[in-house]
Amino acid sequence: LYSDRGKVIIFSSPCGGSGTSTLAAACTAYFALTGKQSLYLNLEDFGSADTYFSGEGVADMSDVVYAVKRRRGSLPIKLESYARRDSSNACYFSTAKMALDMLELNAADRQELVSVLVESGGYDYVIVDMPFDLHKESRELFQKAHALVWVSDGTAVANQKTARAYEALRVLEQGGAAPLADRVCLLLNKIPTGMESELPALGMPVVGAVAKIRHQMNESITSLLADSPAASVFDAILGT
Repeated sequence: LYSDRGKVIIFSSPCGGSGTSTLAAACTAYFALTGKQSLYLNLEDFGSADTYFSGEGVADMSDVVYAVKRRRGSLPIKLESYARRDSSNACYFSTAKMALDMLELNAADRQELVSVLVESGGYDYVIVDMPFDLHKESRELFQKAHALVWVSDGTAVANQKTARAYEALRVLEQGGAAPLADRVCLLLNKIPTGMESELPALGMPVVGAVAKIRHQMNESITSLLADSPAASVFDAILGT
């Protein structure tokens, strides 16, 4: 089960193109701006933390992968030294030199990485950005999360996929000691202003809705979201 030393929040989405990575990055920056030690961990095969953050350093996710695979020496110290810090004070690992390096991380490696980051005590929040699936290996990683944030843009197609995924999770977890479905919450993104109350209920808690931000680059969107009234949705994820 999840650790009490730091909180893990996993962002993913049953529907593509909903802005999951942008919101995960903004959540990390928001907690950092409020004085919490927070780290953004992108576990997508072809994702890039550098899209959202900028900081000095020479190590990247390729070094992280190598350290986790070797499991030699003090992994917590190595990971701490590999992390870069953004102007918002958010921590992150820069994009792997080669995208193929990310494919070296198997399910056990990913669980080990998240566990070490949390158990090191260096972070109040570890925000994990990962592709969505409900395979057994992913659900084992989900067990480390205090909250599972699913992101949807509120369209009919996205609503249908999200509802079906939630029902599938409930069926898969029937009889479990700590049902994962109880940790799922929905964060709506790119919602037209004034439409928030018209979105259908999908059977899970909705923590809030974020309006679409137009004509901005990803890094600018992250900063704008983290330092705006809309950032209150991130507090709602854990009920803080």
